[in-house]
Amino acid sequence: MDKSSIWIIADKYIIIQITMRRNTLNNIHLIGRVGFKEVKNTEKCKVLRLSIAVDDYYKNEKNTMWISVEAFGEKAEKYEDLKIGSTIYVRGKLRIEEYADKNGNKRKLSKILADSIIRLSSKKIEGENEPQTIASQIDELRKAMGL
Repeated sequence: MDKSSIWIIADKYIIIQITMRRNTLNNIHLIGRVGFKEVKNTEKCKVLRLSIAVDDYYKNEKNTMWISVEAFGEKAEKYEDLKIGSTIYVRGKLRIEEYADKNGNKRKLSKILADSIIRLSSKKIEGENEPQTIASQIDELRKAMGL
């Protein structure tokens, strides 16, 4: 399998390694706020479903996008205690699933299959430990990226 790596310096603190296979790339990095959370146990593993709010600005106008995220197994167990309002970093892959609605119409659902989720909340949220410092958040991001 063809495989090559690209290193991207996102800012002076974060370096991202992106691995491409066969000259294609499916790698998403998001930072947003948790707006919905659901945890389910299936026969095979635990499933964590999140919806995160990601802000985008165009011509000084704010647009909030709600993006679906899923994590399975150990990742779901590790982050099932996330609180609504927590700011998180998500790295994963885009998945588009087709399904039929109740009227039989074909629909598509876009979501992110999470490889890594990191808590980034800068303010204390009820029920969470002390907020992380920026330095500890960067260290955690580097560990998640294998740097």
